[in-house]
Amino acid sequence: MFRKHVINCTVSLVHLTMWVMCLARLQEAFGLGTVIYHWGVPTFIFASYMVVITFLQHTEENIPWYSNDTWEFVRGQLSTIDRSYGWSNFFIHSVNTHQIHHLFPKIPHYHLLEATLAFRKSFPDLVNICDESILPAFLRMFKKYLKQNVLEDKPKVFIYQ
Repeated sequence: MFRKHVINCTVSLVHLTMWVMCLARLQEAFGLGTVIYHWGVPTFIFASYMVVITFLQHTEENIPWYSNDTWEFVRGQLSTIDRSYGWSNFFIHSVNTHQIHHLFPKIPHYHLLEATLAFRKSFPDLVNICDESILPAFLRMFKKYLKQNVLEDKPKVFIYQ
């Protein structure tokens, strides 16, 4: 097991090194501005979008977080939120169907919407949906996240205040 991990890490490091060398060659041939424009800016946009999506799928008022001793698989998977990401839902492979993705991670993305609709119809009381626009939702929840204090008595179930 450890040997496989070392091999995978080595392969990953070799590929990352090769990619950095490619970027260095691109910078030599076309200049730093071109590399930033064609690689840096799209990478930054993608990474920012991934942070916002991941944060919003797991953070909302009234959605509990469980301590290690009270967490259970189904409880944890149901404490995620389905959100609409507008025009980009199609391009990001139905990531707005997050509860079903967590409950059944082996469902391929092209069946997530169908499974989500069936889940919502069968278990409406377990569904967590937020229809708020993405940027206002992110700013609202990030402000709440920043205001949370580390609790000394460590509750079993944590809900954003």
